[in-house]
Amino acid sequence: MMEYFSDKEKGKSPLTTEEISIEVWNAIVAVFKKYEANQMFSENFPVICPEGVLICGFNKESFEDQVKGEISDLTMPIKRIETDGEQQDKYAVLDFIELCYNNISDPQKLWCNPQHIEYHNHQHYSFKDEGKNKLLFIEDINIIFKRNSIIFYLEKDGQIKRAIPKGMKKIINDIAFKTSDKKLNELLEEAYLQFAEPKIESRVEAIKKIWAAFERLKTYYGNKDKKNSVKELIKNLSKENKAFQEELDVEFKKLTEIGNSFAIRHSERGQKELKKPEHIDYIFYRMASLIHLCLNELK
Repeated sequence: MMEYFSDKEKGKSPLTTEEISIEVWNAIVAVFKKYEANQMFSENFPVICPEGVLICGFNKESFEDQVKGEISDLTMPIKRIETDGEQQDKYAVLDFIELCYNNISDPQKLWCNPQHIEYHNHQHYSFKDEGKNKLLFIEDINIIFKRNSIIFYLEKDGQIKRAIPKGMKKIINDIAFKTSDKKLNELLEEAYLQFAEPKIESRVEAIKKIWAAFERLKTYYGNKDKKNSVKELIKNLSKENKAFQEELDVEFKKLTEIGNSFAIRHSERGQKELKKPEHIDYIFYRMASLIHLCLNELK
């Protein structure tokens, strides 16, 4: 991926925003138009030569019909927006990027009679899916996100993911879901996978999963009741440091209280909702840090 002079001199900007501004949308449209002009969507949305069955262009109308059917929140047609216009829906834009990726292929020009080209004013194409243009598309999209401090990125599998802060990423990546409790391992793995998703709904589900893992972790010592199992776990984690043991006891109780008072463990009326992304992230990171400490002890 290209590195600008300012990145080398000042360092890369931290990824801090989830906003897809009008300027960012317009840059994405410019990338789309470049791939459109180079016939990279034409295999799945073809214009067929009137003299045969060969593909000679891109059927944008058909493409936009599919976009309308699959991403109803995206304002159509696909075009740049003036600076005083209305922003596109963030999640619709991310879905649009994924849809584009899934329909990119590698076109190759076929030999064509010059008279045919002159008469019809078009070229014939064949297609392969070697992944070359998909990789270029990933680079084009990700550089837009990075240069605008956006925390999203397009993965090699064509899925939009959310960048995790470096300090927290190490904790998440370091966790090996290999305790002797298979269900605990599954809950944690699902939680971390969902937490990396861009949509708020996925992150809320991740919170619920990691809290379920926390409650299961409390019963890790199955020969004891839950209360005494927690005491045993805290004692082992503190390594005979009395002050740290007291802090851990407070943290276990506080996180239990948060799970009960917010709509995390239960969905009863009157419970508080987590709606802001930064609040969800804070709660998840706080719980992940404690679980990371626990799993290091339980390896």
